[in-house]
Amino acid sequence: MGCELEMPPKELELLYFLASHPGQVFTREQIYHNVWHNEADYNVDESVKSSIKALRKKLTQAPKEYIQNVRGVGYRFAG
Repeated sequence: MGCELEMPPKELELLYFLASHPGQVFTREQIYHNVWHNEADYNVDESVKSSIKALRKKLTQAPKEYIQNVRGVGYRFAG
């Protein structure tokens, strides 16, 4: 049985973007370009990393880790 999660719009966009491409690995820059649409930001890496961290925290009740690190490359959604 699922449960509702509250999340800001950018986290929802990030989750949707990754889940729409299961298994595909994206760099932080690619994620930022597709989710933030190159909005002016102080730190691309920090924006993506902090949003990924927040999503993972919210998804901790899931039976598996959906957002995976690919060392030296970026992130992917394990569908």
